[in-house]
Amino acid sequence: MDSFKVGNLMGIEWRFSEWIMHAGGLTPLNVLEYFSLSPFWDPTSNNAVLQMQTKFNALQHEKLQLEQMVGIEFALAYEKFPDYYVIVKRKRTSPTKS
Repeated sequence: MDSFKVGNLMGIEWRFSEWIMHAGGLTPLNVLEYFSLSPFWDPTSNNAVLQMQTKFNALQHEKLQLEQMVGIEFALAYEKFPDYYVIVKRKRTSPTKS
């Protein structure tokens, strides 16, 4: 079952103000982490797999690892710092194409 159903989520407005305050605001570096807490997050995405794999270690270059995977991923497509971000859900069909 696909966990991302547009029809079911169209009427949802989501915000986690406490997290934003604790993080000191949203930035391009933490906006995907914030998004991972939302009902729009797909726990089967490549981002979620990497998040679990790197949770307890200091593995760096997570973006490079994500680019080597195929499947569903989330990416920051547009930013207008400090308060406007567009995140896209896309299917990567090969490590060289997004």
